[in-house]
Amino acid sequence: MASLRTLALLASIVAFGCGDDDRGGVGGTDAGPGIDSGTAECTTVDTTCPDEPPAQAAPCEDGLSCEYTVGGEGGDQWRYDCPDGLWIAANLFCSHDGICVPPLLQRCRDPFSGTIGGVTVTLAPWTGPVRPFDAGEVVPLVWGPQGGAMIPFRIELAGDGAPACVSATVDVTVDGTPGPSATLPVALRCGLSQPVLLLLPVDCGGAPEHALDLRAVIEGIGEATANVTLTGGDEPCAL
Repeated sequence: MASLRTLALLASIVAFGCGDDDRGGVGGTDAGPGIDSGTAECTTVDTTCPDEPPAQAAPCEDGLSCEYTVGGEGGDQWRYDCPDGLWIAANLFCSHDGICVPPLLQRCRDPFSGTIGGVTVTLAPWTGPVRPFDAGEVVPLVWGPQGGAMIPFRIELAGDGAPACVSATVDVTVDGTPGPSATLPVALRCGLSQPVLLLLPVDCGGAPEHALDLRAVIEGIGEATANVTLTGGDEPCAL
């Protein structure tokens, strides 16, 4: 049944999943810097299932498959597989109205403010192998518990010296109409962010598909873009 979904203001444009990871006192909006790609977690190959969900970009022994429940009994359920030397997460059950985010690092303090070359920025789907979005790739909207339409994605920084805490400015264009920008501190774990749920400043649906251009500028490092096709709304998209 069609219903108009009124989205939140720009002040709440980006949502992060609630993390459960207590490594190094990280988590919440006052989290410390992310785990650098040179730490033991990101260089030591897991040969058995870790006690806690691993970083999605951490190395592992091919063939491992591990399941975790996040958030206590009845919480989100995740499976981490190792098909090609790196952990890949897949959500099995989402306990909060279809929103399911693995317990990775969240926001961070003191984003990198210098400049660095040779680091590649990638916008990637929120689960599965880390790769750029295909042009026009179909991405289902994620609906928040208050009716907000969101697009999920991850940010990857690949290259020597990539910082673990960065400032990302993200903007979107829906069906050719640009929306406002949002700047947020992003923590990276082994060079990869947890899934970001970008709350779209639009009413979205009606037509079965909508063209979305996504752009993220990482301060002092570079930028990446993605052109995808949104599906799953039930009212017209209008900025």
